[in-house]
Amino acid sequence: MKKEESASEPVVIEQLSEEQKDSAADRTIMKYAGGSMAVGLVPIPLADIAALTAIQLKLVHSLSETYGVDFNKNSGKAAIYSLLGGIAPISIAVPVAASFAKFIPFVGQALSLSTVGILGGASTYAIGNVFKQHFASGGTFLTFNPEAVREYFKEKLDEGKEVVGSMKKDQPKAA
Repeated sequence: MKKEESASEPVVIEQLSEEQKDSAADRTIMKYAGGSMAVGLVPIPLADIAALTAIQLKLVHSLSETYGVDFNKNSGKAAIYSLLGGIAPISIAVPVAASFAKFIPFVGQALSLSTVGILGGASTYAIGNVFKQHFASGGTFLTFNPEAVREYFKEKLDEGKEVVGSMKKDQPKAA
């Protein structure tokens, strides 16, 4: 049975200008950074970290589609882990500790919600911007060099803390 085609043609990535790709990538990054902030609401210790990892992997997958880069789940995970590995004491230890704080009634939940939410959103923002820059310059997963982008990642992580902090402040106003 043949599917009916819609009246509008699907957008072909190769037909988009670089500016359109960059704009789409920016929207994607903000969407996933916002979603990462919600991970702090997951009540089970370490399940929030697993959810954050899944969101970040999906972000990289979406960005690779935007820029027409072949995606492989294992390569995507390896690229993210290698990028985060250089700043492990900050990027991994703090959210994991905050996740375990959920075992402490009330105080632990509140601490974890804000810490995992902000650091999760900020790290997703930074990862997205690193891969946006890499893919926009013609890079692939095979050519990804985490050492070369480590300073840019740290810069975007700091910027991401401000961005998600302002997103968090704006949420009650929108409700």
